[in-house]
Amino acid sequence: MWIRYRAILLAWAIAAVLVPIGPQTAGAGGLYELCNDLIKNPDPDNPGTFICWFASVVLDDDDDDARSRAAISKPIATTQRMINIDGTLQPGEPTEGGKMTRTAWLGLKAPAAERIVIHTYGSTPWTGTGVFDTVLAAYRGTAIDNLTRVAGNDNTPVPGIANKHSLIQFDTVKGGEYRVQLGSRNETEGEFSLNVFRFPRAGGLSAFLLYYGGITPASPFNGRDYICDFYTGPSVTTTCPSATFIVHNSQDNALAVTASSTLGAGVTAEPATFSLAPGAIRVVTFTFGADFNKTKVRTDSEHFIFTGRRNGAVVTEARDRALVVARPPAPVEDLISSVAQPTVQTGHVNEPADFTLTVTNTGAQTAIGCHVRSQLYEEVKADFHRIDPATGEQIGADNAPVNIPAGQSRTFRAHIASTEARDAYSINPPAIADCANNSRRAQALRSGFDISASNNKAPLPALDVTAAKPANGVLNVPANGTAFYTFRTTNRGTTRSLTVLPRYERPFDDDPNTAFQVAICRVNPATGKCIGGYTDSVTYEATKGKAFRFSVRVKAPANAPAYDPDKRRIYANFKLVDLPYFHIATPNIAVKKK
Repeated sequence: MWIRYRAILLAWAIAAVLVPIGPQTAGAGGLYELCNDLIKNPDPDNPGTFICWFASVVLDDDDDDARSRAAISKPIATTQRMINIDGTLQPGEPTEGGKMTRTAWLGLKAPAAERIVIHTYGSTPWTGTGVFDTVLAAYRGTAIDNLTRVAGNDNTPVPGIANKHSLIQFDTVKGGEYRVQLGSRNETEGEFSLNVFRFPRAGGLSAFLLYYGGITPASPFNGRDYICDFYTGPSVTTTCPSATFIVHNSQDNALAVTASSTLGAGVTAEPATFSLAPGAIRVVTFTFGADFNKTKVRTDSEHFIFTGRRNGAVVTEARDRALVVARPPAPVEDLISSVAQPTVQTGHVNEPADFTLTVTNTGAQTAIGCHVRSQLYEEVKADFHRIDPATGEQIGADNAPVNIPAGQSRTFRAHIASTEARDAYSINPPAIADCANNSRRAQALRSGFDISASNNKAPLPALDVTAAKPANGVLNVPANGTAFYTFRTTNRGTTRSLTVLPRYERPFDDDPNTAFQVAICRVNPATGKCIGGYTDSVTYEATKGKAFRFSVRVKAPANAPAYDPDKRRIYANFKLVDLPYFHIATPNIAVKKK
């Protein structure tokens, strides 16, 4: 098998912690590169090179041993997107009895003796119509013609949901290397939702959020963060969308399961209690009824919970976080300001990245329920906690919203990870800081932060952007002159060649003649002058630990558009020379004509 569409290929980081992400980093267990002949495939766009997938192990051995001894089994879950566009069969490749076509292979190295569950619910055909009939298998071995099958499945039907998706379950040995094969029936192409759950060897309950706001097979929700955002008031009749889960029992014994939530009155599960045999699956839907609180302004960071009992004792539990933001009918415009450091991080797929955010209440009233989250429908998972800005020590519980008095600030540590290979956005990034009584929900770039996630195994640079001027976040450009946006970058990661390009971001329907003109230069720190003058781009070697200064020159148009700090901004786009689609950083500033 090889896949030509390499820009969309996804790596698989089976052990990356997403629910919750927590404070772990990918360095805790190291990266296990499994790029052998079985999963090493020639890249037709670059002869002599290879596409390689890897497994990223986050938890160390002590954590895994502790999990195996725990009285209640809880899963570690990840979801990743993959495609099989232009996939083929290799000579001698197994096909599950002739069922599997257009395959992709992935490898993993098990950090502990565990039970693994993988399913493809939420996978969709590339055309957007019809059925994407998936097939899964897992093997031991290193050669395509010498594999030992450990699990395989064509269809595991879920009544009322899907009957052409696949589920496998197998046990690992510590340090064992495994190969997972994905494919489809009848040469169909599509996007896999590869949903992976790690358990202690006894197995347990897994819960996968498949649908948001009703069962719509063409638009699965696929494990994204559940977020409900509404305005309170006595006339409010509907509030939060329903949440539909697929619940699976990977234990060897039947379980008595209870579905509940910590969201308070008015939230009910159907069914609320049920029996689940070994290997069985059940659909559970939570709905928000008339008794749900529609009047109190607040942020609730709570959970949907699935509890499994055997002989009356709790033996396993699965949780999925639910964030509810209930706003007043007339919230305060721009109540808060927020600064993220850095604004863009780099990482591999499902590898959590850390951000520090300072959120300031610039208004005259208390900011209620301030929090950090992903935006709805985004392919990133987000967790946060408050920290002491002086020591970095955590204050309070994970994902606990806080109130910020007028004129004061609070500092948060946020962790986000992407479930797909992606570029960081320059406008409207997927993760934000917000408060319940703040009117500007997205907060745009003034509170947003983002991650560029790579499916390439190569180490990545990581830029810190500092000393940005003007410091107030707004560049005032004289009517008949120029203004300058300057900043400094330092690479914390691997030394790589980068190209930086200046950009003016504007609404697509703006008149092109009203665009601000931009150019960039690298600045000599000794003289403060440009090296080589202003140009359309600058390419340089971003040496690890070395600071570089840049200046973006901005000229105003004769007829400038209205000032809008959310939609019209100047930014600098840092990209890898050898991966030009991959954004490393996007320092930016609002712009207006004096």
